[in-house]
Amino acid sequence: MPRLNKTFVNITRRLIWLGLIAALAMIVTNQYLLYRKYGLTKTPSESRLVRIADLYAENEKLKTELSQRESHDSELAAAAQNSDEVRKILNREKERYEIALGTTEVEGQGVTAEVSYTLAASQLIDLVDALRVSGAEAITINGQRIITSTPLSSLRGQSNYKIEVIGNKDIIYDAFVRPGGIFDLIAGGTASRQENLILPKV
Repeated sequence: MPRLNKTFVNITRRLIWLGLIAALAMIVTNQYLLYRKYGLTKTPSESRLVRIADLYAENEKLKTELSQRESHDSELAAAAQNSDEVRKILNREKERYEIALGTTEVEGQGVTAEVSYTLAASQLIDLVDALRVSGAEAITINGQRIITSTPLSSLRGQSNYKIEVIGNKDIIYDAFVRPGGIFDLIAGGTASRQENLILPKV
């Protein structure tokens, strides 16, 4: 049994290190896109400064997540004598990845927003980025689940958008309505907090 636990923990550690590498890659990629998209050698407009700040906040969020992942290694070591605890940790990680990949239905509190304005693909990208920076766990636009690989260009040019977001309802609501928020920088609309939303899988 001790040998089995040791093997289980070793495999789990390898999975966590893969996650750490992936998170580091995301940080580097975000930084590269930041420089390429906004051309920091030029004087940015106020709206660009806001978006650069948002991207910086997203990088900081990823760094925090990386630190949290590192702590999982010691957590697994402490749980090595209890395979049930290890399974619980792995199940939590599995659930997070399933939500990110859109392979599972998601339920929770959040915000519903309506935009009666034709959006370009770049505006849709800015909208989704702003929601993710605000801690959105899952997003749908006009009933379509949005993940990192979703081609947002397929949603451009429509006259109305219904946006559903699962996450902290107060923070996400504020991301829409605050001065300099989504409605100010991208497109006007209305938003309301929801106690329970159910978003479909991809």
